[in-house]
Amino acid sequence: MRYTTRIIVPPRVRRSGPPGSPGGAYGPQVLGVRKTFGFGDRLGAATAANIAAAAAHPEFAPVFAQQPVREMMLMGSSLADVLGNAARAVGAARFRQPWGADADRLRTAQEVTEAAEAGFTCFTFDPSEFVRGGVDELSATELQGAVDAMVADGDLPDHWAEPYLERTIDLPGNHQLQITLEPLQRAVVRYAPAVVHCARLSSALARSNQGRPFEIEVVLDAVDVPATALEHLFIGLELEARGVRLTGLALRYLGGGTGEEAGEPGILAAGERQLREHAAVAEFCGPYKLCFYEAEIGPFFYPVIGRVCGDVFHLKTTAASYLEALRVVSQVDPALFREIVSASAQDRALAEDFSVGGAGSILDQPAVRQSLDAAFTTVMTNGQEAAGRPFKQAVLELLDRHADLYTDALTTCFEKQFELLSAG
Repeated sequence: MRYTTRIIVPPRVRRSGPPGSPGGAYGPQVLGVRKTFGFGDRLGAATAANIAAAAAHPEFAPVFAQQPVREMMLMGSSLADVLGNAARAVGAARFRQPWGADADRLRTAQEVTEAAEAGFTCFTFDPSEFVRGGVDELSATELQGAVDAMVADGDLPDHWAEPYLERTIDLPGNHQLQITLEPLQRAVVRYAPAVVHCARLSSALARSNQGRPFEIEVVLDAVDVPATALEHLFIGLELEARGVRLTGLALRYLGGGTGEEAGEPGILAAGERQLREHAAVAEFCGPYKLCFYEAEIGPFFYPVIGRVCGDVFHLKTTAASYLEALRVVSQVDPALFREIVSASAQDRALAEDFSVGGAGSILDQPAVRQSLDAAFTTVMTNGQEAAGRPFKQAVLELLDRHADLYTDALTTCFEKQFELLSAG
């Protein structure tokens, strides 16, 4: 394995086809290693508001088509539908800034191939099922046995540890990382199978994308403990060694939770120290962006992200389009809002204590937003009804009648996020 640093320069995108088509004059492009903002549109009704917010904040390169592929399927949308709708909205708005299209949380080679055929430019691999839990509880003997099994299976070469062991890595920003055997073995056992799977997905992407430029992000946030800088280093270098060139990486970060405790000064300070190490590793191994999912990063952590990462990070607002739609529902149809909250609430006391007058404040609570977001696919796709109509249909009809309210709600939400990201 060679240890090198590399500057990623995204190639120019040749654009052809009619305006508004995925490959046309208003089609998506690769965005490169810069500050980017993902505008999710789960219900397919938010793109106009997303475009307006992006136009007001050109310092962020926008991603307008962004949704997990399994969520698309549950919602009855195809990859081509999601990308085509975004491209048509961009064309109708005559929005001429570069924008991206992210096929999020791809888990199989078939999903990667379908996203490439649809015309997406960014491919976010999610190898969560290959990440091993409970690694910190393994004994030294168990660790060695797990590593030996991976060598026997061909997931690791015989002398895999030689480039790492007993080294001190000088990272950017005067950070140093000392590598010793046991922490390295734990990194290998936890993440190596996921790295190998990403290499398989990358090969499928290269075969199916027919020479078009593309970007790869990897999400590894479904783990039992926050990632260490050493684990990040192992992931970054091993992906590079296997030909997977990252534009972004999402990990589980210390101090980035959504609970009230995440805002405590001590937790924020510890989270910032660790995030600085991760930013240094990302620069050393890539450079590539650190990526953050709105649903998993509380507002307390936004200024830390802006302060530490500067102009090199990506925020995915996966929940905003849905939760701000619920805010509009709470204003114009409180009874429908109460039904949705009752169907969504994992904590039954939340539904029982809910009052219409408190709707706005409820939707401003990070823990409540996380709970409602987690129940999205259950509530919107399982046939639950309000007044004889599926919840999804009822909400979309309401948003169509109150488009201005929805735009205002999303604008306010995004302005808060942009403000917090710039507060550092």
